Amino acid sequence: MKEERPCFNKIKDFVLNAAQKKEAGQTNISISGFGAVKCWHQQRIAAVPFLYPCLVLVVTGCKHIYHGHKEIQCFPGEFLAIPAPARYDVVNTPEGSQRPFLALYLHFDDWLIEQFHRLYQMEDSNDIDKISIHLKGSELLDSAIWHFLEISHRRELGHDLVQHRLIEVLLCLVKYCNASHMLLSMSHSWRHRVYSLLLTNSSRDWLISDVCTLLGVSESTLRRKLRKENTDFRTTIEDVRMGLALSEVQFTNLPISIIAGHCGYSSFSRFTSRFSNRFNTTPSRLRKQMAESG
Repeated sequence: MKEERPCFNKIKDFVLNAAQKKEAGQTNISISGFGAVKCWHQQRIAAVPFLYPCLVLVVTGCKHIYHGHKEIQCFPGEFLAIPAPARYDVVNTPEGSQRPFLALYLHFDDWLIEQFHRLYQMEDSNDIDKISIHLKGSELLDSAIWHFLEISHRRELGHDLVQHRLIEVLLCLVKYCNASHMLLSMSHSWRHRVYSLLLTNSSRDWLISDVCTLLGVSESTLRRKLRKENTDFRTTIEDVRMGLALSEVQFTNLPISIIAGHCGYSSFSRFTSRFSNRFNTTPSRLRKQMAESG
């Protein structure tokens, strides 16, 4: 007998309504921690950076995640619990000409992870390769997400309550859905320390000397730390800028020229070139794939 998931249907309606409003230009989704992707044509996006732990719920269509030679397919009602920092090739596939790909995204920032650790004494998972990021449907998790969404747009309730509803989602993931990898202590990652700093002002022309001064380390030390994490300063900057760029292209109606400025590019053509080199698609093409008339 098929499991009844009434909250999933409520989430589906909420995400569809949010995506339709964005398509109509009525709003840019501004709920903290929340995003929705809708596309009528298949999207192939290479090397997508996940700067924060992220929960993805596929509503319609299919999401494919590729990591090396491994492929994960996520169908309607299923979840992806993605740790950070991570990078995956992604394909979003609509169900057909009549039903688009539609997915909800929730991300958990540093403050949320820290608050969770203060409230609940749970150990980090250090063996991430043996933990599946693909989760089947769960009415309990659906309910926690719906609790968050139903108050997220009510500004009179205050930011703190909304954030605590996200912590409820995280608790369900960790305690009941075998997703303890979402609690990996990102503060121990030098890459993530740099991410967090760069995100405070993504449009700034950051120099490694600026970052080292603020982090209280020498340039040689930071370069060595990043090298141990299989990255470098320039790659870390690009992850932040391109991650922000991809989010704003997919989750907002902002003009691409404005997005370029947000990401530290004064040249529109240079921004488009870097975006294309990174994701193997252009911002304009992604936007076109999101449109029904395409």
